Amino acid sequence: TAFIGCSTMKITVPFFKTGANITNDGFKDCLTAMSFSSNKIKASVKLIRDIGNNWEEASKKALKECTKEIGIESGKVDPEKCFGLLFCDTASSKDGDILETLFAESNIFFIGGGSAGNMKAFDWIMKGTSGVPGYVHTKDGTFADSAAMAIIHCEVPFKIDLTTSFYPSPTKFTVTKVKEQNIGKTKMWRVEEFDGKPAAEEYVKALGVSKFNLGMERLPNIPFFMHHPLGLMVKNRAYIRFIGVKKGKSLLLPSKVENGQELYLMERGDIIASTKQTMAELKKDLG
Repeated sequence: TAFIGCSTMKITVPFFKTGANITNDGFKDCLTAMSFSSNKIKASVKLIRDIGNNWEEASKKALKECTKEIGIESGKVDPEKCFGLLFCDTASSKDGDILETLFAESNIFFIGGGSAGNMKAFDWIMKGTSGVPGYVHTKDGTFADSAAMAIIHCEVPFKIDLTTSFYPSPTKFTVTKVKEQNIGKTKMWRVEEFDGKPAAEEYVKALGVSKFNLGMERLPNIPFFMHHPLGLMVKNRAYIRFIGVKKGKSLLLPSKVENGQELYLMERGDIIASTKQTMAELKKDLG
């Protein structure tokens, strides 16, 4: 039996509630689980150990073992019948690198999974410290500094989609100057310009607030940034890009940003309502 899971990814922000799950009784600290059983579903789960030092070789090896076990070729996968999951100890700061490697080595769509760990937002953004390790779970046990991947081949028709608690406002920025920057163990992206102008100035101008609302470089207003993130829109789906800190006239982000990308200023919505709408659309598409 294939088994995969991970502990919660919690980012501790002063005076800001994070880490709870959505339940019928509201937001609760709890365990979420799913189980599938069908002779039309084949799944393979592999553990990726020591990702802090050996993520590239180990993730390629796991991919080969998974595809071999369920009898498919990684570069010739039918996206209507196959998808992948990745669960990762985020304290390793290697989840993005692993995903990029898996995308480069196959045409399997890794739809998501989970991040595990406990990060103090201020230390993570300002010092690059990795926080408390998270744990991934397979039938082999529970492990930190690790990732677990699953590849699922499914003869049952399925649909995959994304929903968030934010939606795009009419305001958008074109990234015209950005560079990668390492802070401790954390890889960050320093956005220096939107539309050829200082990024931080354009951001506060669009929000109609003072630059002092962003806090100082050594004491960023993280709750404010979490309420007003940016979003990369792909086929009407929002991939959130949270801002970590204002640095001079630049904005420092922990998510990958590239020159030429259009980032929308996002507004908070109702994730329960948007999830219900998305589910209704998926059911309609499946007939």
